[in-house]
Amino acid sequence: LGALLLEPERTVQLTANRGPRTLKFHPNGKFAYLINELASSQGRAPRGMVLDASGGYLLVGNEDSGSIQGFRIAENGTLKSIGALAEMPGPTCLTFAPA
Repeated sequence: LGALLLEPERTVQLTANRGPRTLKFHPNGKFAYLINELASSQGRAPRGMVLDASGGYLLVGNEDSGSIQGFRIAENGTLKSIGALAEMPGPTCLTFAPA
């Protein structure tokens, strides 16, 4: 996972055979996050992700390893792992519950 700088008429080259699956935009509109189902997100078979409304956290559900990985999002859009937040069978769809 990583941050993308979005600019008009700019393309992003992805590595072949990674299986791009889910693209989410940061609430500030400056960053986009992409999970590749054939690449590691600190678990096996990343299938879904969600950003919290404040844009401070990103969660990834790893279906085959049965884990939800958490990442803190810095002001510059980079991710820092905060580790496995939960273990459960096949997490694929994630959401933050309203406070």
